[in-house]
Amino acid sequence: MSWIIFAVISSLGYSIGPLLDRFTLSKKIKSVVTYLFYVNAIFFIAALFIIIIFTPRLPNIKEIILIAGLIIFDLFGSLLYYKTVSKEEASRVIPLYYSYPILIALFAAFFLGESITTAKIIAIILAVIGAVLISYKPGEKKKFVHYSIIGMVFISTIIFSLSDVYLKYLTDEISLLNIFVWQHLIFFPITFILFIIFGRKKDKISNLRKKDLLIPVIAIGVIEVTAYLFGITAVSKTMITNVGVVSTIEPMFIFIWTLLLSIFIPRLIKERFDKKNLLTKLAATILIICGGLIVALT
Repeated sequence: MSWIIFAVISSLGYSIGPLLDRFTLSKKIKSVVTYLFYVNAIFFIAALFIIIIFTPRLPNIKEIILIAGLIIFDLFGSLLYYKTVSKEEASRVIPLYYSYPILIALFAAFFLGESITTAKIIAIILAVIGAVLISYKPGEKKKFVHYSIIGMVFISTIIFSLSDVYLKYLTDEISLLNIFVWQHLIFFPITFILFIIFGRKKDKISNLRKKDLLIPVIAIGVIEVTAYLFGITAVSKTMITNVGVVSTIEPMFIFIWTLLLSIFIPRLIKERFDKKNLLTKLAATILIICGGLIVALT
C-alpha cells in the first residue's frame, strides 16, 4: 500500500478526533483532567497490545528520561487543547492549531539551526492573517474569539510545536513505535493520579459505564491510535516532509466535517455556518493551509 494512503487515512483520523473531543467535552464530561484520563486509558490499552504483538525492547534510563520530557510537553499541551475545544466552536478554534508548522519552522531555526527563508516568512504572514480572520465572528456581539481562548491556543500550540521538534530529536535515539508504547505506559498512571486529585470531584469514573459516554470515548481513542499508527507507517515508507504536506489538509477535513454535521446533525455540535461565517471560516482555513503547505514544501 502506498505511503500516501496511510498518510491520508491518518489525516482523516486526526480531523475526526477533534470533533468528538468537542462533542464529549461540551456535553458529557465536565473536567478536562477526567477526559485526558479516559482518552489515555485507550492509548494505554493500545500500548499493551503493541507490546504483545511486537515485543518492543525495554528502554534504558536515558531513554526513559527523554520520553518523560515528551510526556511533560503532551500533558500541558493536551490540557490546554481540551480546555479550548470545550469552550469554542471546533471549526473556529481547531484550525488555529494547524498554524503549528510555522512555529515548528521558527523553533527548528532557533534550536536546530535550520534557515528561515523568504517562503517561510510568507507562510507566517498567511497563517497570521488566517488566524485573525478565523477568530472574527461576524453578526455576533463579541466580534472575536475571547482573548483567553486565543491565549490558550497560542500557548498550547507553542508547547505542541516544541514537542514535535523534541520528537524529531528523539527519533534519532528511539524508534517511533517504542516512543509510543513507553510514552503511554508511563503517561497513563500520571493521568490517573491527576484524575483522582482533580477530576473525580466533577466526574465519577462510574459515569463511563453509560453508553452515551463510553462510545465516544472509545471511538476517540481508537481513531487517534489508528491515526498515529497509520502516520508512523507512512513516515516509515517515505520522507517525513511528504507526510507533513498531506497533514496540512487536515483543517479542510475539519471544516467539511463540521459543516456537514451542522447541516444534518446539528444537535451534536453547535457551529455557526450562516453565509458570513461560512465564507470567513473557509477563507481563514485556506490561508492557514497555504501557510502550512509552504512550510512543508520548502
